[in-house]
Amino acid sequence: MLRVITGDQEGHDPIVQWLFVIINLFNGLWILAWHYDLIGLSLGLMIPILMLLIMASKRLKGEKTLTAVAFFVYLGWITVATVANVTTFLVSLGFNPIEPGPVLWTVLIILVALIIIVITGVYFKSFSYLLVGLWSFSGILSKHLNDFDGRHLEVISVVVVAMMTIIVTLLFLLAMSLQRQKLKK
Repeated sequence: MLRVITGDQEGHDPIVQWLFVIINLFNGLWILAWHYDLIGLSLGLMIPILMLLIMASKRLKGEKTLTAVAFFVYLGWITVATVANVTTFLVSLGFNPIEPGPVLWTVLIILVALIIIVITGVYFKSFSYLLVGLWSFSGILSKHLNDFDGRHLEVISVVVVAMMTIIVTLLFLLAMSLQRQKLKK
C-alpha cells in the first residue's frame, strides 16, 4: 500500500496496486463482519473482494512474478471461502436440505467448488490457484478422516476424486507449459 500512496510504482501495474488497496479495505470490513457473526454482510463483502481479485488477476495473467503468485493464491483462497460462506449463509437462513439429504448437498457443493477451481485454474494457467484448491480439499478430507466413524464415505470419495482431478489438471498445465517452452526453442 505504501507504494501506491508514495507513488513508487516501478515495475508494477498501478491499477493492480489500487485494486489491492481497495481489496484490503473490503477484507478489513469482512474480518469485522465475520468476527461479529454478521454472515449476510460477510458474504456481501466477500463478493466485491472476489470480483476485484478477478480483475487484478486478469491483469496479471501470464506473468511469472511473485506478485502474480500471491494474487492467485489470494484469489484461490477467496474462491474457496466464498463457496463456504454461501453455504454458511444458506444454513443461517434455515436451509436444511432433508431431501435428497445433507450428504448429497455436501457432495454437490464440493463438485461446484471443484468445477470453479478447475475452470479458473486452467483459464489463468495458475498452479498456485489450483494448489489452493488442492489444499482446501485436503483439509476437508483430513477433517472427515479424523472424525471418521464409518459414515459419509460418499463425501470422502468425492473429495479424493476432486483432489485427483486437481492433480491431473496441474499435470496437464505443466505439460502444456513444457510444450510451449519446447516450441520456443
